[in-house]
Amino acid sequence: MKQLVVSSEDIVSHRKLFLDAIKWYRASVVKEKLWAEVYVDDVHFSLLPDLERRVQAGEEVNGAVNGLLATIVKKYRDHLGELRKEDWVNGKTIDDQMNEADALMRNSLPKAK
Repeated sequence: MKQLVVSSEDIVSHRKLFLDAIKWYRASVVKEKLWAEVYVDDVHFSLLPDLERRVQAGEEVNGAVNGLLATIVKKYRDHLGELRKEDWVNGKTIDDQMNEADALMRNSLPKAK
Protein backbone atom coordinates (compact mmCIF):
# COMPACT_ATOMS: atom_id res chain seq x y z
CA MET A 1 0.00 0.00 0.00
CA LYS A 2 1.14 3.51 -0.69
CA GLN A 3 1.93 5.95 2.08
CA LEU A 4 -0.68 8.46 3.21
CA VAL A 5 0.39 12.08 3.21
CA VAL A 6 -0.99 13.15 6.58
CA SER A 7 0.10 15.85 8.97
CA SER A 8 -0.30 15.86 12.73
CA GLU A 9 -3.38 18.06 12.14
CA ASP A 10 -4.82 15.34 9.88
CA ILE A 11 -4.14 12.75 12.56
CA VAL A 12 -6.03 14.84 15.10
CA SER A 13 -8.96 15.61 12.81
CA HIS A 14 -9.35 11.94 11.78
CA ARG A 15 -8.40 10.46 15.18
CA LYS A 16 -11.74 8.66 15.74
CA LEU A 17 -11.63 7.05 12.30
CA PHE A 18 -8.00 5.98 12.76
CA LEU A 19 -8.57 4.56 16.24
CA ASP A 20 -11.71 2.69 15.13
CA ALA A 21 -9.77 1.30 12.16
CA ILE A 22 -6.83 0.23 14.35
CA LYS A 23 -9.17 -1.47 16.81
CA TRP A 24 -10.91 -3.33 13.97
CA TYR A 25 -7.59 -4.26 12.32
CA ARG A 26 -6.16 -5.65 15.57
CA ALA A 27 -9.26 -7.81 16.08
CA SER A 28 -9.31 -9.00 12.46
CA VAL A 29 -5.63 -9.99 12.54
CA VAL A 30 -6.14 -12.00 15.73
CA LYS A 31 -9.33 -13.61 14.40
CA GLU A 32 -7.63 -14.59 11.14
CA LYS A 33 -4.38 -15.74 12.76
CA LEU A 34 -4.88 -16.79 16.37
CA TRP A 35 -1.14 -17.15 16.88
CA ALA A 36 -0.75 -13.41 16.13
CA GLU A 37 -2.43 -12.50 19.43
CA VAL A 38 0.89 -13.10 21.18
CA TYR A 39 2.62 -10.54 18.95
CA VAL A 40 0.08 -7.92 17.89
CA ASP A 41 0.47 -5.72 20.99
CA ASP A 42 4.17 -6.42 21.60
CA VAL A 43 6.18 -3.29 20.71
CA HIS A 44 9.16 -5.47 19.76
CA PHE A 45 7.18 -7.34 17.09
CA SER A 46 4.32 -5.09 16.04
CA LEU A 47 3.96 -1.58 14.63
CA LEU A 48 0.37 -1.34 15.93
CA PRO A 49 1.21 -0.10 19.45
CA ASP A 50 3.42 2.69 18.03
CA LEU A 51 0.77 3.63 15.47
CA GLU A 52 -1.97 3.72 18.08
CA ARG A 53 0.21 5.80 20.46
CA ARG A 54 1.01 8.30 17.70
CA VAL A 55 -2.64 8.65 16.68
CA GLN A 56 -3.76 9.12 20.28
CA ALA A 57 -1.04 11.76 20.79
CA GLY A 58 -1.81 13.51 17.48
CA GLU A 59 1.73 12.91 16.19
CA GLU A 60 2.72 12.50 12.57
CA VAL A 61 3.21 8.98 11.31
CA ASN A 62 5.93 8.15 8.83
CA GLY A 63 7.91 5.28 7.39
CA ALA A 64 6.65 1.76 7.94
CA VAL A 65 4.09 2.99 10.48
CA ASN A 66 2.59 5.26 7.82
CA GLY A 67 2.43 2.34 5.39
CA LEU A 68 0.59 0.33 8.03
CA LEU A 69 -1.85 3.20 8.56
CA ALA A 70 -2.56 3.34 4.82
CA THR A 71 -3.16 -0.42 4.74
CA ILE A 72 -5.45 -0.27 7.76
CA VAL A 73 -7.53 2.63 6.41
CA LYS A 74 -7.99 0.88 3.04
CA LYS A 75 -8.97 -2.45 4.63
CA TYR A 76 -11.22 -0.73 7.16
CA ARG A 77 -12.98 1.15 4.36
CA ASP A 78 -13.61 -2.15 2.58
CA HIS A 79 -14.87 -3.65 5.85
CA LEU A 80 -17.29 -0.74 6.35
CA GLY A 81 -18.83 -1.48 2.95
CA GLU A 82 -19.55 -5.02 4.09
CA LEU A 83 -20.73 -3.89 7.52
CA ARG A 84 -23.15 -1.44 5.90
CA LYS A 85 -25.13 -4.40 4.55
CA GLU A 86 -26.04 -5.59 8.06
CA ASP A 87 -29.51 -4.75 9.38
CA TRP A 88 -28.37 -4.00 12.90
CA VAL A 89 -25.81 -1.27 12.16
CA ASN A 90 -26.32 2.45 12.48
CA GLY A 91 -26.21 3.34 8.80
CA LYS A 92 -25.42 7.01 9.40
CA THR A 93 -22.32 6.19 11.43
CA ILE A 94 -21.10 3.76 8.79
CA ASP A 95 -21.84 6.18 5.94
CA ASP A 96 -20.04 8.99 7.77
CA GLN A 97 -16.95 6.87 8.34
CA MET A 98 -16.99 5.57 4.76
CA ASN A 99 -17.19 9.13 3.43
CA GLU A 100 -14.41 10.26 5.75
CA ALA A 101 -12.18 7.33 4.73
CA ASP A 102 -12.90 7.98 1.03
CA ALA A 103 -12.05 11.67 1.35
CA LEU A 104 -8.94 10.91 3.35
CA MET A 105 -7.64 8.42 0.80
CA ARG A 106 -8.53 10.71 -2.10
CA ASN A 107 -6.78 13.71 -0.52
CA SER A 108 -3.88 11.96 1.20
CA LEU A 109 -2.54 9.47 -1.31
CA PRO A 110 0.31 10.88 -3.39
CA LYS A 111 -0.78 11.73 -6.93
CA ALA A 112 0.89 9.91 -9.82
CA LYS A 113 3.07 12.19 -11.91
